[in-house]
Amino acid sequence: MVKFSEEYRSAAVKHREKTTASTDPEFLMGTTRVDIKLLEDVRSEATMRNFKWLSDEPPERGGRDAGPNPLSYFVSGLGFCQAVHFAGEAVRNGLKIDSMENTLRGRFDRGKERRFLEFIYDLKIESPDPPAKIRAMVKTAEKFCYVSNTLARSARLTGNVHLNGKPLFSLTRGPEKP
Repeated sequence: MVKFSEEYRSAAVKHREKTTASTDPEFLMGTTRVDIKLLEDVRSEATMRNFKWLSDEPPERGGRDAGPNPLSYFVSGLGFCQAVHFAGEAVRNGLKIDSMENTLRGRFDRGKERRFLEFIYDLKIESPDPPAKIRAMVKTAEKFCYVSNTLARSARLTGNVHLNGKPLFSLTRGPEKP
């Protein structure tokens, strides 16, 4: 079972209330900062607060495979952001989540456009709660996810949601053509 501490439950509720009620433009505009240092060849180090992580490419692209490549971090950002919002909605709605796993894929054009065309995620939830509540949780979380909202403006974003091993629904946003 996924544990949600009382501290997290309280913080999730308070934060949503604060962000949806505020009209203060200073509060509503946020910034995330990450510093990147190129170390050697294509290996780089990222620093954010007290955290450090590496990015590299596999040998066929000139790297030494010392860490995930940049596109893997980019795609994982979608899943990490969604996890935060799925957890928040589960807590705010009193849902019991036994497990939640998300597999993400980003399809990109290596040709002239050099951009992501589509993001697909397969969200697998185990929960005793009714399908309608899980569906509402996912849809609301998607509305609040910064990364989902940003990506859906430039690429197709499709979520395939499974509940207790069975397909529940699919959600597609963004441009129609991949």
